[in-house]
Amino acid sequence: MQATRILERIEIDHTTLDLFVMDEQDGLPIGRPHITACIDKYSALIPGWHIGFQDGGYEAIMLCLRHAILPKPEYRKRYGTQHDYPVYGLFEKLCIDNGRDFKSRDLREALAEMGIIREAMPNETPWFKGSIERYFRTVNQRLLKGTPGYTFGNVLQLGDYDAQKDAVISLSAFLEIFHIFMVDIYPYSWHSGLEAMPMQHWEKSWDLFSPDLFEDASALRIILLPAEERLLQARGIEWEWNFCRGPELARLRELHGKEKVRFKYDPDNLDVIYVR
Repeated sequence: MQATRILERIEIDHTTLDLFVMDEQDGLPIGRPHITACIDKYSALIPGWHIGFQDGGYEAIMLCLRHAILPKPEYRKRYGTQHDYPVYGLFEKLCIDNGRDFKSRDLREALAEMGIIREAMPNETPWFKGSIERYFRTVNQRLLKGTPGYTFGNVLQLGDYDAQKDAVISLSAFLEIFHIFMVDIYPYSWHSGLEAMPMQHWEKSWDLFSPDLFEDASALRIILLPAEERLLQARGIEWEWNFCRGPELARLRELHGKEKVRFKYDPDNLDVIYVR
């Protein structure tokens, strides 16, 4: 399916990068980073990405989507890029595969609350999300190939080469290289499929179809948080061996009695939950 404007159709997926990075403190390899990224079908630009060492999962999807929708940080100050990265906004449709994390209730509810259509691809049809697959190949082959610690996607190509032993790039150095590539190089390189540079496509479409913006970053953050269900007891809600309590929960129990409630939580701060 072809897109006619930016942020009309977004593809998202995970992959493991073909590079071992090392710990800055002890110099030992800490593994291959995982990237969750989404690509704008019309411009071939990447509105959002998340890099970590957890293989997929809803938390990575959440952070990727938050990064995609909100205006970007000042990469000039953080990573010394030459350009800003004005690629953001609410999109119309998110194309997913059949991974469990992409089919989760958390993602369905978050997309529904933002008014984004969720489109699941048929089983075993990676070509339906060909744009994001091509982007992952571009990162591995144009950015990483030849770098010390690079490991081939096909283990047969490794031979006697030990990628872990050869790793010399720290995680912070890799992040700097990656962001310079994403902000300064990839958007301004010729794209044969577009017959233009991706940023040119984005800017022309932005002038014609200015995307909707999500102005309340705090509200977006809560919408994208993962959710759980627990029984509302007299002492509150028991979550991660703690009881969350407050006058709001007491009033909720007066209205509805002892029943299960659904709430959102921040994986980085389990002392707080968000209940409707």
